[in-house]
Amino acid sequence: MLSLYKFKWDEPFLKWLKKFMVWYTLLLSGLITISITIVTPPVPSGLYLIFSSAIGITLLFLIIPLQWFEKILPLTIPGYIAFIHFFMTYTGGVGSPYH
Repeated sequence: MLSLYKFKWDEPFLKWLKKFMVWYTLLLSGLITISITIVTPPVPSGLYLIFSSAIGITLLFLIIPLQWFEKILPLTIPGYIAFIHFFMTYTGGVGSPYH
């Protein structure tokens, strides 16, 4: 079985993956910014927390060297799942319309 930790990462692939993740996070930050500006005045504090965490993650991806990126990459999957759960909780996406 192929493990992520024993996978031979080549540098062009890591550069492409790093650029993709940074642009994806910037896109997410932009969407959160748009949603904050068009929402009614009482903005949930969770949206500001999500926005600041997205900016922080983008800065982290920009400053880490490529050699560390292959060690951090497997940790992004549970982090992404936790982020989606947090985002859905604070935006009301978790609520069922049948209750």
